[in-house]
Amino acid sequence: MSAPLRLALIDIGSSSIRLIIGERRGDEIKILEHPRNALPIGLDTFRKGELSQEITNQTLIRLRRYQEIARGYDVTAVRAFATTAVREAANREMFIDTVERKTGLRIELLPPGDVVYYMSCFINLRLGPELPIRSRNILVAEFGAGTAEFSLLRQGRIVRSTGLPLGSQRLTRFLGQLGGAPTAAAALRDYISSEMRQLKLSLPKIGVDEIVLISEPLAYGLPAMLGPARFSGNLCSLTRSDARALARCCAGRSADDLAHEYRMSPDMAEATAMLSLVLEQLFSAFERDRVFVLEASLLEAILTQLLMEPGQSGEQDRRRQLVSLADSILRKYNADRVHAQQVVRLSRALFQGLQAYLGLSDQARDYLELAGYLHDIGKFISNSGHHRHSEYIITSLNLFRLSEREQKLIACLARHHRGAAPSEDYALYRSLTDKDRILVQKLSALLRMADALDRSHDRKVRELQVVKAEDAEVELQVSCRDEPVLERVAFDERKHLFESITGSSIRLQVTRNA
Repeated sequence: MSAPLRLALIDIGSSSIRLIIGERRGDEIKILEHPRNALPIGLDTFRKGELSQEITNQTLIRLRRYQEIARGYDVTAVRAFATTAVREAANREMFIDTVERKTGLRIELLPPGDVVYYMSCFINLRLGPELPIRSRNILVAEFGAGTAEFSLLRQGRIVRSTGLPLGSQRLTRFLGQLGGAPTAAAALRDYISSEMRQLKLSLPKIGVDEIVLISEPLAYGLPAMLGPARFSGNLCSLTRSDARALARCCAGRSADDLAHEYRMSPDMAEATAMLSLVLEQLFSAFERDRVFVLEASLLEAILTQLLMEPGQSGEQDRRRQLVSLADSILRKYNADRVHAQQVVRLSRALFQGLQAYLGLSDQARDYLELAGYLHDIGKFISNSGHHRHSEYIITSLNLFRLSEREQKLIACLARHHRGAAPSEDYALYRSLTDKDRILVQKLSALLRMADALDRSHDRKVRELQVVKAEDAEVELQVSCRDEPVLERVAFDERKHLFESITGSSIRLQVTRNA
């Protein structure tokens, strides 16, 4: 009988570092260890913008201790993740390098969308019968110490994702900046209320059936302060009156007082007090009678996903989610969705025919297709120079499950789907690594040709195929329902980038197909 798959995961959060070791037994996940050590990493990032040497040293001590524990369980693999505090630190690359050199652990920075993705998968796996997310519109909020990540799921697909500066450590720091002024608590409530109003305005008008909150402090604080009866399994149904009662328990109390009375750690007590204020404003902004609180940690969600789908990358699901989000963005900016879909279809055909010729990875296809969807959203601002506006909008979006690097790549591709070719004259392109600049050159060449082949926005090209790809010449064959006059002219204008970076001429062969 083979040994069970056993994983050890480490989460470097804004207020603590934790370890979880678990294994899969049939259709069940067994948690073997789940220790947590408080460490206010986020205070360095949120106050000074970078991680101090002292915090780095303390992190190394805890990581080595967790590695020793993991070795005792003979785990299949040890993986380390980090969220807001490390992700936003100016010296994050040096921190990651130091950890890898001294422990052998390579920290994986979780983009904001990944947090909600793992949590939504966890909800579906563990709470499907209680909360069927595949058939409802659900707002999922994950409250960390640094950021609150909100995602709206329409029947299981994320259509909007955004992060708000409502993490418990940020709110504590904001309150501290207000000093002991009598109006400090009211000012903090106004601040939270303003963020909630903006969140509601930013969401698509599709209706929210349920709200699910994911917060370890709330999962600890609610039963401690209000009694455990509200929890049924992993889920707690919280009413508006419950939220008010929680706020009353926390009002005017120090974290030490709350920790002593309710037998909580001071950092958990402080976080619960801050989040009680967020709960009040959430109920008010969305006019809800109840919300659900999920008793689960991010690590447990990631562990469950990795163990229940061993050996699977989840790339297909990631791609579906990204397409769903891109379509939502097109609707938001009133873009030409039919043209965007045609450009993506043509880009996909070009990529398929030229992937090996250009030496492109499968991952590059996602960047090309997302840029294909979003390349024209800058027309929302102005048709003139819309490629520049598209770059600006994309860099300001919270693109689900994409890293900062990936978002830059997509923005660069949108910027250069027309106009001047990518060069160091452009700041965003200049900020990329040499390897990524080459990637942008190759993908921009494909996107420019795909966009040219729908220059009329009339979907004249029905089929596209790369029929020849040799060192000296590339030949494309397209079948069209009408004579593609505009497309021919645009293609001749846009093909030069491809020819310059490959050293090959490219020829378009057109056939009519009534």
